Amino acid sequence: MVAYKVDLIDEDNLDKTKIQSFVKERDFLGYYLTLAKTGQGVHDAFNAIIDKLYSKYKALSSEL
Repeated sequence: MVAYKVDLIDEDNLDKTKIQSFVKERDFLGYYLTLAKTGQGVHDAFNAIIDKLYSKYKALSSEL
């Protein structure tokens, strides 16, 4: 899950426990706060997603 326009929210008021539960319930790869205007968090989000997908692929291919 990628949250964008984080400049418009107060990160201190985010309920990170609730967000983590939401992400876990839906089997998302994680959650990332981004701001496309400046690139904040965008590279980190894509790199983390790519790493997690690669790990899942590698685990699946070793089972075959």
